[in-house]
Amino acid sequence: MYVNLRHIIYGVIILRKIKKDAEQTKALILKVALNIFSEKSYEISTLNDIASAAGLTRGAIYWHFKDKNDILKELTTIHLGEFLNKLNFQLYIEGEDSLKTIKKLFDLYFEHFLDNESNMKFKKIIDGKMSFNENNPFVLEIFKEIIDKLLYDLNQTISYGQGRNEIRKDIDATFLTTTIISLLMGLDKIMNLNKHYENILNNREKFIQDTLAILKG
Repeated sequence: MYVNLRHIIYGVIILRKIKKDAEQTKALILKVALNIFSEKSYEISTLNDIASAAGLTRGAIYWHFKDKNDILKELTTIHLGEFLNKLNFQLYIEGEDSLKTIKKLFDLYFEHFLDNESNMKFKKIIDGKMSFNENNPFVLEIFKEIIDKLLYDLNQTISYGQGRNEIRKDIDATFLTTTIISLLMGLDKIMNLNKHYENILNNREKFIQDTLAILKG
């Protein structure tokens, strides 16, 4: 009985180690793929590129992912899915000052994308290093879900703010909404081109406050 119990404990330890090693290998593949896709281009990158850079065999990659597209899908879930979850749970609070809600959106976007190296790399992949097509529709689907969520919440917030005289009424709520979204989406493109990168981050609070002042009128 004692021997059997010892074997069972030993087996559990081995299984835990195997699981831990597998998780570490998967994380390494995703990290390396993110770097290669953002630097080289998703379209021309290969599993051989990833395997070589990670110091793994193609077989090790196939153990975790069926193809390159599968890796991109996982990266999309991590980098865009996490942002969508934050939007769903952190942004809107009923009765909150509309400008405060919009500031939270700016802060969230800065923290998740502009001030996060790995998330910026992913945005670089979808902004300028790949095209949306029938081979990776999931990227477009989740990106569209984010845009739709932003458009709806912002439009509701701005309309609410206009009704409470917190936001200027001389400009249509829909126009203000699309302007803010375009402004946010444009920031990471500028930073990915390495133009005024540090300047944007160093002056983020002034940038946000100046934008809110324009909305207030």
